[in-house]
Amino acid sequence: MQNLLETHQELKQSASVYSLPPEILGRVFEFLVDIEPPRSSALHSRHRSASAGSLRPANPISTRARRNTVFAPVAPDKLGWLRVTHVSRYLRAAALAYPALWDTIPFSLGENWARLALQRSQNTGLVVRHAIYPGTRGSDVLTHTNFLAEVLDRVRVVELSGAQETLSAVLTRLRKPAAQLEVLSMQADRASGPNEDWPFTIPRSLFQVDAPGIRELRLDGVFISALPPHIPSLTHLSICLRQSRREYPRTRDVYGTLRIAPNLRTLVLKHCLPQGEVRDLGPVSLPALRSLELVDADSAITRFMDVAVFPSTTTLDVQCSMISKPEEDESDRAQSLIVSCVSRWSCPYSMVFASEGRGLEVSLSDGATAKPGVYLFILPSGQPAWDYQRLVQAVGDAIPTPSLQNLELRFPVAPSSASSAFKELPEMILSTFDRFDDVRSLNVTGSLGWSACTALIAGPSTAFFPRLQELTLAEVDFFEPVYLDTTLETLARSRKGELKKLRLVGCENLGRERLITELQTLLSVEVLEAELPLVVVDS
Repeated sequence: MQNLLETHQELKQSASVYSLPPEILGRVFEFLVDIEPPRSSALHSRHRSASAGSLRPANPISTRARRNTVFAPVAPDKLGWLRVTHVSRYLRAAALAYPALWDTIPFSLGENWARLALQRSQNTGLVVRHAIYPGTRGSDVLTHTNFLAEVLDRVRVVELSGAQETLSAVLTRLRKPAAQLEVLSMQADRASGPNEDWPFTIPRSLFQVDAPGIRELRLDGVFISALPPHIPSLTHLSICLRQSRREYPRTRDVYGTLRIAPNLRTLVLKHCLPQGEVRDLGPVSLPALRSLELVDADSAITRFMDVAVFPSTTTLDVQCSMISKPEEDESDRAQSLIVSCVSRWSCPYSMVFASEGRGLEVSLSDGATAKPGVYLFILPSGQPAWDYQRLVQAVGDAIPTPSLQNLELRFPVAPSSASSAFKELPEMILSTFDRFDDVRSLNVTGSLGWSACTALIAGPSTAFFPRLQELTLAEVDFFEPVYLDTTLETLARSRKGELKKLRLVGCENLGRERLITELQTLLSVEVLEAELPLVVVDS
């Protein structure tokens, strides 16, 4: 209150503020709405994660900052920006008379406020945004009245979430199309019972006429029974269903939907692609696509990649689960999917190839951003039995140009493994990436580290990665002291003058100060010790 009084006194001393016409003040208030929009933190916590349906582990292997691609609508319970209008009657009158400030209907403030906002908005396009759950204030305005049906011809944005039966009660009241609709976001929580995985369907009546203005369509647990014959304005399409053993009805319509939206820029498809064969499936052209996210069975994703045509600059995020019979070779199918994705990226700058836990991860980025341009996470049907030699070779061969500068490799298998393929893996990896002469940074994690370290020692006539400047050995167990001294010192001498930085992070049995000092002297660089407690080895 004291701040408001002080602000009021300052405004009284400044006649220029009161000389502004109401239209200009209204525009100023619109910026305040953007800074402090109406929202409800209490309702927001009730939404399940927008990344539901993801196959990626809770703590993803990649350091990529993940974004939520499915909108979780949040209903307002207060108009935070409104308090600014309490400074003076003039400002308050300007706000009350400016229709654009009242386009978002505050259902959670009750029906009276909803009706009042509707009146003040005049003919402005409306925003209907609410989380409809039992006990949340304002839900009855949508479920037990015809409020939305009465204003449907003015609605510009619809963002609703709630249980299937609740959303059904709202949508069944809609008997006419939303001709001005630009954004439709629906999130239906699964219902209990035998059909708990079945998606909720939006009625045909909402799209009976052409919808030239619709830009974004975000459906989570929801399917559309019919769409207009052509939607050139649609730039964002997100269809996210729950993972189920049964194929959803109408999934074959997904390809038809893509064909009527040629200007898509963002496409998210989770568990909604057809699992079985699709006859007469021709090419699907997406010339404007910038971002593609797919989460589904590997066969469904492979079929999509075979028919989809989109630019090589499209950001690709693929998470797939293998559905196989015991006698099938999952490495062969993983290889096919990896090649189809990696070969689309023209000039990668950084690459990560990792197998930690059960999943297999491959990511490529162009260096301009930390976000990968291509990201794949493949989850096997059972315990993983990856043919690393074949997969690494396939990745290296699929990269179109030798432009890699950063390379990160992580594997879970112990060096004492009986697998002959793993014993040859360090040499095979380096020979696979031998054509990438411009590699400047190499990060090797786990039991592969000490073998790769040996292979990096430059010979008299040849050296892998001749331009290597940074080497990181993370969580490597140097369990033999003699080997530790000999190998690291030999590597340091071999790369002296070339290697600018050596990181030893979380490496056990690396506690002797003499070795660290010698490495610092040999390389003339700082050696970063472990992030984890070191295990000191007695001399």
